[in-house]
Amino acid sequence: MSVARQVSGAIDDAEPLAVAGTVHGQPVEVLVADLADVLAYIVAWTDQDPDAIGCWGLRADYSGSLTLLLRHKVGSIAERLRTVHLVRLAPGEPHGGTLTALCGERLTVLGVDVLPVGAGMPCDRCLAGSLLAVRAESGRVVTARVDLPAVYSAVADI
Repeated sequence: MSVARQVSGAIDDAEPLAVAGTVHGQPVEVLVADLADVLAYIVAWTDQDPDAIGCWGLRADYSGSLTLLLRHKVGSIAERLRTVHLVRLAPGEPHGGTLTALCGERLTVLGVDVLPVGAGMPCDRCLAGSLLAVRAESGRVVTARVDLPAVYSAVADI
């Protein structure tokens, strides 16, 4: 578990995730860098207090959404189904033990590996969903303009 800073004062962008809850009847909240740190705090708090409750998510003051690249752990499903799913976290949106990928697949937080960009085979439906999500967030419609006379001219020259 990396060192996390208690929530107060100026906020560091290197710690985009917040974990909050109640342990032994007392409120607790920390900022952390990644999903592994989220899980480490949840495990530690439930070890201290079996009745601990809480949630986690992208900080409410974060500048925009954050996309996690997640894949089911080895052995949990057939290898051919272990595609990389995209999970978009919105600022201030609380999460629990499951996340929903852009394709609609539900993933348990304890049953996934977090991957770096470029690792693994991407889920086609998540990729399509990411394009729609980007379009919705930006409020723009992206269009491609094709110059048909230029295309025909290029083909004729071949």
